[in-house]
Amino acid sequence: MSGTQWTYVALDPSGDARSGVIDASSESEAARVVSALGLRPMKVNPARRPVIRRDFTMPSLGVRVGPSEVAAAIRQLATMLGAGVTLRRSLVVLSEQATNQRLEKALTDVRDGVEAGESLSEAFSRHPDVFGPIVVALVRAGESAGALDTVLEQAADTLERQAALRRQVRSTLAYPISVLVLVTLVVIAMSLFVVPVFRDVYADLGQDLPLATRIVLSITGFIGSNALVLGLASALAVIGLRRYRQTSVGRRRVDRALLAVPALGSLLRQAALARTARSLSVLVRSGVPIVDAIEVTSSTVGNEVLAEVIRETSESIQTGQPLSEPLSRSDQIPPLFAQVVAVGEESGDLEEMLDVVAGVYDDGVDSVSATFSAVIEPIMIGGLGAIVGGLVLALYLPMFRLVDIVQ
Repeated sequence: MSGTQWTYVALDPSGDARSGVIDASSESEAARVVSALGLRPMKVNPARRPVIRRDFTMPSLGVRVGPSEVAAAIRQLATMLGAGVTLRRSLVVLSEQATNQRLEKALTDVRDGVEAGESLSEAFSRHPDVFGPIVVALVRAGESAGALDTVLEQAADTLERQAALRRQVRSTLAYPISVLVLVTLVVIAMSLFVVPVFRDVYADLGQDLPLATRIVLSITGFIGSNALVLGLASALAVIGLRRYRQTSVGRRRVDRALLAVPALGSLLRQAALARTARSLSVLVRSGVPIVDAIEVTSSTVGNEVLAEVIRETSESIQTGQPLSEPLSRSDQIPPLFAQVVAVGEESGDLEEMLDVVAGVYDDGVDSVSATFSAVIEPIMIGGLGAIVGGLVLALYLPMFRLVDIVQ
């Protein structure tokens, strides 16, 4: 990044925000200058760039950083630190070799923050969309214990397992979703291009049509005549649902409805419980206080209904109750989960028992996924055949009647 003038936003020792413009040859040097002024830099940006020399690049809007990419970067960071490479040099190497633009930008900012005097956990926390709360909590614990490389390895393992679990759930749901999309496209295509031909033919014949044919012609005629309106309404409905789910009430209601769906609800519940147990285990094992570990875990559950249950356990623990007690009272948590946690608390091996229950629900996800796929595949194929076959049969019924009349 080039330029001679830089704008900065920083905090003074009393915590008040300060801003200004300084001269420096690079962003890292600008951050060091700000630090030398007795300020804590929060943001440093180039003040101006000549228009003629500006580099035109495609915007990185929509470029996501997958958990597998973050896990790989964190594992490489742990490896370099374990080999004795300094933290600053390790971050430089990671930022230079990152292929994802958003990840590269985040790592560069983390590197500059570390150079400016921030801890690694503080620098990570400024990018919650890349380095999630589990990573930040583990890194903070590793910094306190002086075992940053070991904790980073644990963070990478956790992210990789979560990514694998997410991929498994998505792959299980991909087939029925793709079939539904295919059925929708087939019906729309027939409504726009096939049915109008039959409608014109039957209109010229002037014959009374069978009830099934009239129903199909009416429905497809409505779809064909209002395709644009229906498409716009569907798009608005999807956008509205997504906006609604972003609210606390909407997310809770939608997640509760998903948990109530047969087979799908079981799959989502098993995945959420496996994620919860594994996250809580790695946080407790790394020395994160149990209350903080619960708060962090609740943000990674993936289902607001179950996340609320996890958050409520924090309040119970602060009143002196064991973790298993509020879990056993909830109708959203299976008895097995609460009982295994109770055994871990009684034996003093909570993190080990949480690993056990995570493995149990990982196996449960495998089992439910296999059952779900085995049951849903013939249903979807049969449904697709019934819809397409029914449409074709209804359209050709008058033809069969005409053949009978001619004979």
